[in-house]
Amino acid sequence: MRASLLSGLAGLAVALSACATTTPPPLAAAPAPAASGAERQRAQVYARVAAAAREQEARGELREALWSWRIAEAVTDSPGEARQASAALQHEIGARVTEALTEADRLRRKGPPAAARSAYLEVLKLDPHQPAARQALREMDDELTLKAIVKSGGGGPAAIVSPGPARPKG
Repeated sequence: MRASLLSGLAGLAVALSACATTTPPPLAAAPAPAASGAERQRAQVYARVAAAAREQEARGELREALWSWRIAEAVTDSPGEARQASAALQHEIGARVTEALTEADRLRRKGPPAAARSAYLEVLKLDPHQPAARQALREMDDELTLKAIVKSGGGGPAAIVSPGPARPKG
């Protein structure tokens, strides 16, 4: 009995080992789940916003295109293209700001004030918070104000805040 039990266990072990070394049959690929309505809608929004960003870039509207790419990045589950386009635009805008600011400073030193003002405004179109351009425009405005006061014989900056002589009522 013991011998038959041992031979039975040995046969079972051989059978089990044969099962363990064979590879299981491949599982059928599960069908991809259908995209939900929300996923389709996000994909459509991404496509529209990305197309708008490309058009804005083509027209030279870099700041607007950057914002469009950032919106596209927020509405998609795969923001690779949008993230890459945003980074490239930020680099491009930075380079253009540096170039435009250098030109504006040159015009302020050696060119007509109106050309310098326009150049600083172009810098602010690219980067509305650019501190050097904002400061330069403030200084240019102050210079124009002082020139106007001196030209009019207005008596200097005190004339701006002084109400002048009182007029009799009557």
